Amino acid sequence: MSNAASQSCAYQRRRPELTPCYQIIADHLNTFTCEREAEQRPLPDYVLKESEAYLKCGILAHEFIRLKCTTCCDEKVVAFSCKKRGFCPSCCAKRMAEAATHLKQNVLPLVSYRQFVVSFPVPLRYWLHTNKRFASEIFGLVTKEIHRYYLHKAHDAGIVDATPGTICFTQRWGGRR
Repeated sequence: MSNAASQSCAYQRRRPELTPCYQIIADHLNTFTCEREAEQRPLPDYVLKESEAYLKCGILAHEFIRLKCTTCCDEKVVAFSCKKRGFCPSCCAKRMAEAATHLKQNVLPLVSYRQFVVSFPVPLRYWLHTNKRFASEIFGLVTKEIHRYYLHKAHDAGIVDATPGTICFTQRWGGRR
């Protein structure tokens, strides 16, 4: 491999501190937190923990590991990631890619698929988020109706042994619209 080719494949540290998202949160989190507390509406602890972890994710000043190649003795410093499930773009993207790869390679058969996005009114979203039993019942009803629809379509097409399946991921990030 040529020197240029090996350099193009070389590890490049991501620099979250240069992204607009990071800069906005770093610049305004304390102010936002204080304003919420002054309004008697403090942020939940899990939101504060996720935010603080995000501000440390990929930053060398917080945690890192030094790696050394046993062949060429080149050294690299790699910052640790937060590995949170909240809103860290890097960790969420990695988790999403790993889940998709696992499903594709180990779980799902080679058949056609449909993707559904089910959205609920904002007040119901909060209730679903805080009441796992209720959420399970609602998701079960939605899944049952989708399966019923496809079983009916399969029956109309002359398919008698159809077996629908579902994988559900809950997204809790987004606008209020």
